[in-house]
Amino acid sequence: MREYNSNLPLIFLHIPKTAGTFFRDIIVKEYSEKQCLYLYYPAPYSAKLIAELQAQATQKKIFYGHVSYGIHSLLNVEPQYITFFREPIERVVSFYLHNAKHKQAPFYTDIQSGMSLLDMLESGVTHEVNNHLTRIIAHESFPGKLEDLAVLEKASKHIEQNFCFVGLTEQLETSIHTLEKKLTWRYHHSIPSPDLKTQAYLKKLDKITLAALNDYNYLDLLLYSHVKRLFHHEVKITMSSSSPSVEESLTEVNFDNEYYFSLYPDVAAHPAYQGVANGGWLHWIRFGKDEGRKARIIGNNTQIFKKEKKLAPSLIHRGKGYKMLTGHGLEIGALHQPAQLPNDCTIEYCDAASREELSSFFPELNIDDFVKINYICDLDKQGLSLFKTEQYDFLIINHVIEHVANPIKVIEELFRILKRNGKLVISAPDKDYTFDKHRGLTSFEHLLSEYKENVTTVTDAHYLDFLKAVHPELMSGSPESLAAHIQNVRNRREHAHVWDSLSFQDFMKEALNHLNIKAECLFLHTAEKNHFEYFSVWQKY
Repeated sequence: MREYNSNLPLIFLHIPKTAGTFFRDIIVKEYSEKQCLYLYYPAPYSAKLIAELQAQATQKKIFYGHVSYGIHSLLNVEPQYITFFREPIERVVSFYLHNAKHKQAPFYTDIQSGMSLLDMLESGVTHEVNNHLTRIIAHESFPGKLEDLAVLEKASKHIEQNFCFVGLTEQLETSIHTLEKKLTWRYHHSIPSPDLKTQAYLKKLDKITLAALNDYNYLDLLLYSHVKRLFHHEVKITMSSSSPSVEESLTEVNFDNEYYFSLYPDVAAHPAYQGVANGGWLHWIRFGKDEGRKARIIGNNTQIFKKEKKLAPSLIHRGKGYKMLTGHGLEIGALHQPAQLPNDCTIEYCDAASREELSSFFPELNIDDFVKINYICDLDKQGLSLFKTEQYDFLIINHVIEHVANPIKVIEELFRILKRNGKLVISAPDKDYTFDKHRGLTSFEHLLSEYKENVTTVTDAHYLDFLKAVHPELMSGSPESLAAHIQNVRNRREHAHVWDSLSFQDFMKEALNHLNIKAECLFLHTAEKNHFEYFSVWQKY
């Protein structure tokens, strides 16, 4: 999120049923009447009203009301937003109960006449119950049921770039106390009691309605999860007792991970660090500091950022693919980032080594974050021989295929243990967005040769290619030193093969054709959109 600038006005987006009315009372107390502007005007805005608002904008410290993102353009001010999120399912239930109770509410009569919560969801009578958080933050008046992940990505980008704080209704006390410090408020504010009626109502809901709530608010659930991570990070930074101002004082709490990822996309795209909130710190303290890489305290802009800023990789795009899965599955190589599956799916985990051995190879990761491994299976040596033919409804193999000695053999094995009509989720990093950017693409002819020769070990030549491109400084040492580096790379199973999104799509088609496997790509998301990977879902016929 952006750094708070006290010289710019704030815009508070009051999202319904998120304790916004309570927060509006705080605004009235903290700011004088002349400093506030309450926005509650129905769109479209007339030219006269726009002119009046813009004339007042220069005199105000805070704008607030039931408005959506984008109001800053109308006011002609720089975007600096704050808002509150509420757990999406609770927010929708609270909205329904509010309409059931208050006669002036728009759906009071309908609910009294028998409209259930499920009816409200499926009828489409209001967008308030269908990914409303995402709609407001993305500023999209999407007709009908909203399921477009591009809208979610737009909302995430708005939050990361133009919001200086997003509080959580479930953690209202922490949210308010953090804002008290962040915005240097004069008063300490008491917090209202939690909404127990909504929680009680939720516990009584039937499975069909609960499933519909999750379906109609799937994007909001993903956005809320993203905001929750940002919130905890912001609380750490703001509530820290110390305020270091020099690079030598860097700690895990004040380290600017976003800045570090933006400077070094090779780190941001590495499977050990991407998607990890403190991944930049983990790399810097372990390797980056000694390598002379730049870092800074969060909010410290004394170092001019001249390089083109690239978004750190996000896993949001995977959600739609995972939503296609049903039944019982197996995930290979999940490590500390298992797939986020629908509630009705069951899953087992397989990896090449035990958690303890994997932890020794990846000391930058916390062993407690690793999944519980059900099967230990080395794809190079054993393939998937532990598993029966057509055993699983779905398989997931994210960022594993590039590490193996014989990718075509792995594809053959994956489709062997997959049931007919079963689905395979497979992804691979795109070289143009990772530390592999200076390496050549692996040809299909090379991979086919490895398959025909039944290769079961990644050769040193592959790992030397990795070292030359990614760590050329390690190539000038003694033969003994180089051998040690190669062994370390082998232990960590670094990338043996290299693709971009287009070449990996071609690899999949050619491999399936060579193996005479009939399958169709149901979902595809490439690095041109997600700045990270080729991600796909294939169905076996």
